[in-house]
Amino acid sequence: LNPPPMRMVPTKKSIITVSPHIARAQMTVCLLRLKKPAKALTLGRKAIAGIKKDLPGATAALAGAHYNVACAYALTGDEESALDHLSKAIIEDEKYATIAAKDSDFANLKNESGFKSLIKKR
Repeated sequence: LNPPPMRMVPTKKSIITVSPHIARAQMTVCLLRLKKPAKALTLGRKAIAGIKKDLPGATAALAGAHYNVACAYALTGDEESALDHLSKAIIEDEKYATIAAKDSDFANLKNESGFKSLIKKR
C-alpha cells in the first residue's frame, strides 16, 4: 500500500502537487471503511510522519490523518492513543471535535471524561 511518488495533477484552474504522504492519509480513510483499523494505523502513522507542514494543504491533511489514526486506535481499543491523536486533530482543525462527537468509531469512548473534554464546545 505505497502510493506513487509525488506528481503534478492538472486541474482546470491550476496544478496540484500530490504528496505520497497525503495520499497515504487519504488511503487510511479507505482502510477504515473496509474495517481494517490495524492496516489503517500503519499507513496513517506513515502519513503523519511524512507530511511536511509547509506544503499546500498540509495542515488539513495532517489534521485529517491524526483524526483517522485516532479512529483506528479507538477501534482497536487503545483509548490513550486515540485521545492523543484526536487532540492533535482538533488542535489543527476544531471541526474534528464536532465530527468526533457523532462518529461511531468513538462509540467506546463517548462516556470517557477525556473524550468529553476534547469534544466540548470550543
